[in-house]
Amino acid sequence: MIRPAFAPPPAAPADADTLDVASRRLLGALQYVATHPFLRYCRIAVLTQGVGASAALAAMATRPELVRHRLHALSVCQPAALSPAGDVAAFAAQAARIVGTRTPLLVCDTQDSGETGGVGYAVHDAWRSAGGRATLVHVRGYPVYGRARRFDGSRYFGEVPSALLELLRTLRTPLTQRQRPLGHGVSRSASSPMLTGAS
Repeated sequence: MIRPAFAPPPAAPADADTLDVASRRLLGALQYVATHPFLRYCRIAVLTQGVGASAALAAMATRPELVRHRLHALSVCQPAALSPAGDVAAFAAQAARIVGTRTPLLVCDTQDSGETGGVGYAVHDAWRSAGGRATLVHVRGYPVYGRARRFDGSRYFGEVPSALLELLRTLRTPLTQRQRPLGHGVSRSASSPMLTGAS
């Protein structure tokens, strides 16, 4: 399971540099999984929030070989608007087509998401329109921060874990031979841009 730390984000939409850094961090983690002698055979869940959620969808859309056979559950809490990096709902639709209908998506958002509101709902709708399975959780009565009206997803799921646990239960379903991730992984070439700047 890959989960970033929470930090209350600014209200402004994410810029291209912020998105690029977050995408590279996730891609670096996925590259590690793909080349690890044991982990490359495992299914993974990616839990994200804010800019990290948008970056995950963008990374999936641009590097499909790292997620196509490994990603089996995805959670996005209040994905941030992207400016001028692209339309996060379009990334979501493309990512859904890449991973197929077997990968469930959990979207959490508040009814009032401030200046960057509506992105989570657009991601949910785009994923479903592309044929994917998606669940939308409306977070009510929980502390939010700043003009962006964002909540701490890690803390929220610690106190209200039911939706996330239901998502993670999908990882317990036995894999068929056809569903197993490729054993050869992805080569770790020196020219790969994924690990440049990753931390």
